[in-house]
Amino acid sequence: MVKLWGWWKKDSQASDPIPAPESAQLLEDRPPKFEDDVESAAALRKAANPSIVDTAKKIGIEDFKNVNNIPCFRQAIMTGFSIGAVTALVLYVSRRPTKAANWGMGGFLLGSVVSWEQCRFRMREGKKSMQKAREVYRKHESEK
Repeated sequence: MVKLWGWWKKDSQASDPIPAPESAQLLEDRPPKFEDDVESAAALRKAANPSIVDTAKKIGIEDFKNVNNIPCFRQAIMTGFSIGAVTALVLYVSRRPTKAANWGMGGFLLGSVVSWEQCRFRMREGKKSMQKAREVYRKHESEK
């Protein structure tokens, strides 16, 4: 039988053992790989935590072209639109149009946010259960 991987040999002889290091080398004993520069550390910290203004400057037209590919976006917008429209129509019949429009917009925002969070929660829970299933499967396979 021919093995396809390089670490398996065709014959049954064991390979030479890898020599162990003479003494353990701790991280404190080694020289640093990077310079500890205060200015570069501050720049890295700023890059890691951008401000709202920096983030807003990076938003462009291209970001809105693929909005429909965001998971849960369509469902959240449709749910928010439905809740906002129903709220606005019911209040339009019984109250003034400006109040109905305000409540309709509030219903849209609230419905969208609640639907978005609910969908994202379901996705996170699905990923967790998928991860658990993988772990159980790997454990089951290793026991065989």
